[in-house]
Order: sequence, then C-alpha cells, then structure tokens
Amino acid sequence: MSTGLLQAIGILVWAGLCSADQRAVASRQIHQPIVAAVVTGLIFGAPERALPVGLWLQLVWPTPMPIGGALLPDTGSAAIAASLVALAVPGGEGFLIAILFGLLVAWFTIPWERRLRRANGAREERALAARGKGLTGAIALGVGGPFLRGMVAAGAGLMFARYVGGWIEPLPRTPVLGLLTKSLIGGAGALGLAGLLARVQRETGRTWFSWVSAGLLIGAAGRFLIEVSR
Repeated sequence: MSTGLLQAIGILVWAGLCSADQRAVASRQIHQPIVAAVVTGLIFGAPERALPVGLWLQLVWPTPMPIGGALLPDTGSAAIAASLVALAVPGGEGFLIAILFGLLVAWFTIPWERRLRRANGAREERALAARGKGLTGAIALGVGGPFLRGMVAAGAGLMFARYVGGWIEPLPRTPVLGLLTKSLIGGAGALGLAGLLARVQRETGRTWFSWVSAGLLIGAAGRFLIEVSR
C-alpha cells in the first residue's frame, strides 16, 4: 500500500472525526466500524478490502452503550487502524493480522478514555468554579482530546502496516491462515447474533427462542409459497 501526502492527511483527519464523533461531537455514527473501515478503503481506493474488517469489528461491537459510566473502546479508530493493515498486507494473513491489531488498538483506547474523562472533568470544574470563565476552552479541549486519539491510532496503523507489509510480503502464503480467517468470521457472526438476540430480549421481554422460532416459521412459509406458485 503506497501512501501519498493527501491520503495520509485524509486518513488522519477521518480518524480524528470518527473518534470525536464517538466521544464528543454529535454522535452521527460515523464511528461505527463498518462506516469507518469502508471510508478508509475509499481513501486508498480499495473499499472491498476494508469492508470485511469493518464487518467483523461491527459484529464484535454490535451495540456498545456507555451505561453506568462504562469505558468503551474507540471502535472507529480500531476499525481504521485495522483496515490500514488489511490494505497493506494481502491475503488471509493480512486480514487476520489486521483484526488482531484492531483489537489491540481498541484495548489501548480504553485507558485513554479514562484519562480523557478525568481531564475533561477537572477542566469543567475549574471553569464552573470561575463562573464560566474558560468554559469555551474546556469544550474545545474536550473535542480535541478524542480527535487527537483518533489521529494517533491512524498513525500507528500506518506505521504498523508499512512494517508488517514489508516483512510478510516475501513469505509464502499458507492455507492455515485462510482457515483461521474463516473461523474468525464465523465466530464474529455467532457473537453478533448472540448480542442481537440479547438486545431483543431486553427490549421486548421475549426470549430469543421465540424470535428464532418465528423467523424459521416465516422462512418455511415463504419457501412453501414460492414452491406452490411455480
């Protein structure tokens, strides 16, 4: 993956916007992994390579909710960093390494989120104690903190992608990693489905078995009608 100056600037800005979107600005959902990854692919002219990365990470974090002060990973930054690795390293090897790297980035963003909250809280308290003096600066820094986090994650992804791409390129391709890739996708699908069913149960009060049974019955009825109409 060759990176021009405009592409580098574009991905850094995009990563900053995604991180700020999740943490501090509007929450327009551009930080969702599948959106963050596909736009990353578009910047480098290969959205089809980044799409599976975003899809897998979207299934890992189907509905992250900041309930009870929970510290969430920066899903957009993780997806962007992972996509950069997948774009640089071809084949199943690249996809596998990209997913693992994205999860690592996500893990590092959690303590960063803790520090951001502490710093923002301290600035807000000082501004309120001063009757609003410095509140505008506190808000600006509250947005700038996650924006910088996204840029750092994307920069780490670019550097890691260049290093790993040059190291793996000469090596022969192994079918084992292709099987591992399929296993990762299958596991992510199961995890995503489990999360979706759990959310349905919380919101409707019904068990997942009722919904699965209803879906099977509807599918069977639809298939029957199609066969009869032929």
